Amino acid sequence: MNRFRVNSEGFTLVELVITILVGAIILPASYLAINSVFMYFSAPDYVVKAKFYAEKKLAEFTRYPYSNIPVTDETAYETIAGSYDDTVKKYFYWKWKVKYVDPYDTTNPYFAELPNETTPVPDYKIITVTIKALDDSEYAVPLLVTNRPKQ
Repeated sequence: MNRFRVNSEGFTLVELVITILVGAIILPASYLAINSVFMYFSAPDYVVKAKFYAEKKLAEFTRYPYSNIPVTDETAYETIAGSYDDTVKKYFYWKWKVKYVDPYDTTNPYFAELPNETTPVPDYKIITVTIKALDDSEYAVPLLVTNRPKQ
């Protein structure tokens, strides 16, 4: 009768095989679910870089007095120096425009751009920097600047 005695130590081979099979089904499914959540809710690196480059260009414009910021129509895309990405073999590009705006125009939900040769010269300009990222998506960052009188 000792031959059919129940072994109370360890696991049987059947229990181990079932555990391995269940794990082989659950683990890849949970990995896919968690990975898709991370990909959906995290901003890609190139989006963060695009915003950084836009803010850098805006800082270049705003370091000058209001009267020294030239009003220009939209420029063509230019390569951003030092923005080459080895993984996708591409550069970031930027373009910008500086326009006079009328902030008191209530007919337009956005600022109404005025012609470049507006007289008298308004006290507000809008600088819009557009970045073309590595995936060819565009990110526009506007900045309203004002001519503050010296006190």
